[in-house]
Amino acid sequence: MAVTLLAAQGSGVNIRNANNVTITGTPEFNISSTAGIVFGASGGGAQTSGNLIFNAPVNLGGTLSISQIDTEDTAGTVVFNSTFRTGNTPTATRQITLANAFDGAVRFGPSFGYSTSGEGIRLVVATNASAGEGRAVEFAGNTTLESVQLNRSSVADGVTTLRALNAEQTFSANRTLGAILINTTNVDRVAFDGSQTLNVLGAASTRNIIATASGIVLPEFSIVQSGSGAVNLSGKIVAAAAGDVRMNKVTLTGNGAGALNIGGIVAANENVAIEVNRAVGTVSRLTGEFSTPHDSSGTTTVTSGTLLVNMTTTGNGAYSVAANGTLGGTGNLRTNNASVTLANGATLSAGDSSASNFTMTLGTGVLNLAAMDTAGRLAFTLGTTSDRITLATGSLNIGTLNSSEFAFTQGTGFGVGSYTLFDTTSSITGTLDTAQFNIDANFYGQLAYADGTNDIILNVAAVPEPSSLVLLSLGAAAFVAMRRRRQA
Repeated sequence: MAVTLLAAQGSGVNIRNANNVTITGTPEFNISSTAGIVFGASGGGAQTSGNLIFNAPVNLGGTLSISQIDTEDTAGTVVFNSTFRTGNTPTATRQITLANAFDGAVRFGPSFGYSTSGEGIRLVVATNASAGEGRAVEFAGNTTLESVQLNRSSVADGVTTLRALNAEQTFSANRTLGAILINTTNVDRVAFDGSQTLNVLGAASTRNIIATASGIVLPEFSIVQSGSGAVNLSGKIVAAAAGDVRMNKVTLTGNGAGALNIGGIVAANENVAIEVNRAVGTVSRLTGEFSTPHDSSGTTTVTSGTLLVNMTTTGNGAYSVAANGTLGGTGNLRTNNASVTLANGATLSAGDSSASNFTMTLGTGVLNLAAMDTAGRLAFTLGTTSDRITLATGSLNIGTLNSSEFAFTQGTGFGVGSYTLFDTTSSITGTLDTAQFNIDANFYGQLAYADGTNDIILNVAAVPEPSSLVLLSLGAAAFVAMRRRRQA
């Protein structure tokens, strides 16, 4: 049974048992400085608390702190489903804080929002005193937050998970930057596991994931996508935000089927390594900007899953694609004279959801396909608009390349003609199998060099109709019979 309280002046609410507490009514809930919500009660062993639901307007003039008495307790969910008014309250105090030991969830419901005169609210996730426990921040409406700030006292602290529920949700900026803020050196990941699309919005220059304090060094930072809904970070992961803040490695991981779309990774003063290690068939996209120092030696590794580079990268190190990895995209993959190497079993696929050109600008680097020997791992869609791999600079090493290593998808307008697969500016290294092969029942294919040995093309010819073959056979037989009569 739910217990209902009228919204009133006060400093806090204590949720002591499994019942829900709903704050409702016409009077507003005023927080002039600091108000607290406490789950559980001291003594009495482990307890399970109910939920606290805000259905009344809230005047947030300070900090609303949500905490838990005992780490053995199980806290309920705090649901914000009303309008928050913040006025001109300074950003530093205009926040909701998940304090030490709180392991429950916070949900921003469909009716959560700001008044038109208000400014954004920051959700601060403070230190979790109990290792292995985490908090979920759930978005069940078209939620708008200024930012979520993650503070952890040790890497062993629980992980905060951002989760989109029900209809498509928005986690974004409101008149200020929409960001995920990192405030300690112990934040090693941001996790997503929603069933619906979660958008972290911002202009191209917006920093979506940013370390806030100078001197922070994050040896390895992971973005974990475990949900079926897409996660769109339209701004950038800023690996150097102030002073000597650094991220030495950024890993895209998690086996959720939802796409992970990242607006850019920017490193001002560190050779950042990138690794994609997600389930086979999952897609991670880089869009917008991927820049590191011009002399960067950081390697981008695709261990498993698909990495689509849909922007122009600058000054990056080498790329390595393992047996379960796929590399593709519609952008310009640039390196500082470093190579792109695909292992046997890896896949190279130009384009994204439709046929496109995928450019590589490698300087003196090499697109190295020599180790590839698995059928169907060079994927091309051909038609009126076709996939193409273009090497603006750099060289191509194909090893021994056979037609069986290609997978051709027939797009709109596919037919007899020549299709450029690899377009380079220097002589290709390796051996090309030029034997004719069947594409399907209607077309033959034959690989060939073009522009000297700089390009690889596919020549497509029609398979003759059966009736034409019969006529050819009859004509040949008649010709042979005629010659025999003349000889006689």
